[in-house]
Amino acid sequence: MFIKYWYNETDRRINPSCDSNNFFNIYNLQELSFSYFISNLINYVVDKNMDERMWFMFPIRSSNGKEDSRITQCCLN
Repeated sequence: MFIKYWYNETDRRINPSCDSNNFFNIYNLQELSFSYFISNLINYVVDKNMDERMWFMFPIRSSNGKEDSRITQCCLN
């Protein structure tokens, strides 16, 4: 299981149902939750463009990435 907090996110693929743009998404990432946690941490703390490394850091290959594995969303008001 992987839980990610999204702050001020307006992308409707990631936030399909919250009136607020602050929410948690919960994902079922088979054997990838720890690597996604570390990759998100690196992406957050590194102050440079990481686009060239996204294929390596976030390895789920689909048009929606990890969003295809989302279980639920917890909206914050």
